[in-house]
Amino acid sequence: MIWRIVILMITLWSSSNLNAQKHDFQWLFGARSAGTVNEVENINFDFNDRPASLDIVDSTDLVFFYTGTRISDSTGNLLFYSNGCEIKNRFGVQMENGNSINPGTVADFYCDPNDVHTYPGSAQSMLSLPQPGHDSLWYVFHNTIEIEPFIHIGDAKYSIIDMHLDSGAGAVSQKGIVYDTFTANGQLTAARSADMSAWLIPVAKRSNESISVYRLDSTGFELQHQQSIGINSWPQNEGGSSYYTRFSPDGTLYARYGLGLGLELFDFDRETGIFSNYRFLEPPLDDTIGFGGIEFSPNGRFIYIANIWHVEQLDLWAPTLEEGLERIFSVPDEDLDTLFPPVLAYPQLGPDCRLYIFCGSCSSVHLIHRPNELGQDCMLEYKAFETPTSYFRGTPVFPKYRMKALGDTSSICDHVTASVISSTSDPTISGGQEMFLYPNPAQDEIRLLWPEETGDIHWRLYDLQGSVAVQGNVSQQLAHEALRIDVQSLVPGIYIIHAQDENGFSWVKRFVKD
Repeated sequence: MIWRIVILMITLWSSSNLNAQKHDFQWLFGARSAGTVNEVENINFDFNDRPASLDIVDSTDLVFFYTGTRISDSTGNLLFYSNGCEIKNRFGVQMENGNSINPGTVADFYCDPNDVHTYPGSAQSMLSLPQPGHDSLWYVFHNTIEIEPFIHIGDAKYSIIDMHLDSGAGAVSQKGIVYDTFTANGQLTAARSADMSAWLIPVAKRSNESISVYRLDSTGFELQHQQSIGINSWPQNEGGSSYYTRFSPDGTLYARYGLGLGLELFDFDRETGIFSNYRFLEPPLDDTIGFGGIEFSPNGRFIYIANIWHVEQLDLWAPTLEEGLERIFSVPDEDLDTLFPPVLAYPQLGPDCRLYIFCGSCSSVHLIHRPNELGQDCMLEYKAFETPTSYFRGTPVFPKYRMKALGDTSSICDHVTASVISSTSDPTISGGQEMFLYPNPAQDEIRLLWPEETGDIHWRLYDLQGSVAVQGNVSQQLAHEALRIDVQSLVPGIYIIHAQDENGFSWVKRFVKD
């Protein structure tokens, strides 16, 4: 028997030089309580905790649909947030001058606090960026929606928040400044310039191949250049939610995805802001539903495509995009017939460098534990989190705030470190597939995850004296769904778990009980 004994990922947050980059540490989202008009149930992932905690938040009281932003301060605590109707400060109070940020017919109907009270917008139609060289100024970019003569994106605007105002609670110092017109649906994201002195923000034009690149630096905000590249920006979906755009963690790649429409990939020059080397990937035949999203892996090798029923992994190291595409997960048939199936729609890379996949409308969040790994080794966990209440779209979207200077080869995950006690070459005893264990250290429970279905599992948990502390059985462990083992009653220390299926395949892992 070969034993591989390893302590897997231990998430440690460094406080040395990353405080100014914790702007994505609070993931606030949520909707109205079922059957109510005025009661809002917001949900929040707090990445100051390790692993991230997931709780109901009572003080925020804001309905999120597609349009939204939520920003943390230098210590990772909530600073301000918006759903496109208004901007609220960290106390849950509307900021001074934070009302009516997208005025018009749509806001008159949707932003009524006694009715819908959320701006519909589209995916990635709000983006918040700190102005380089200033410790208190934030630019909030937002797009209006027009309904005449058809539903489409209106003006592209920005507002400025000065956090020095209102005794440090912040206030909107400038509001609704139009910087572009005839822009395409949503797609707001940003990359750092090569020398980190500025943000570069691409804005696609509607119904043509033009992309404008804007620059936000210490002197202000301006158009840097405009170029034509790629395909027509899909005018048939101008009012929809089907677009996602992402920069790779190093900022050298830009991807644009339209569900049912395909994926565009560009090289991006962080010095000039120029796009080049255009590539296109046709969508799968069953990729037709109308909303979904993409996200890069932390190392930039993979793009994950969540297209409602499936998750695809696109390996950018493959000779062609077509050869690099692999389906790594599909929603189980038994879940497809439910009223609100936990589909796979909106992926977002977390500060812990795991990839979180939100659905359109459900009470689950899925998780890719090792997004830098090829194929099933990425360890996707289906329904990893059950949210305290259901949510309806409006889930978090962030740019890569921890992007490095061009030429800096360090990872955006340097603040997440792994502590390995010891290991041997083979992660499994005789199973042929890896068993993934987390969290480690653990307090309340451990989870065991297999990328392929196993037979009936019998497991034993040993202390270091070889005594069985607890044991159990589970019939037919499904792929991508974790076996959860309660360890609350165990005394703190080091334990070994041995799992064996009905075919004689076995796995061994070691973990620490805090």
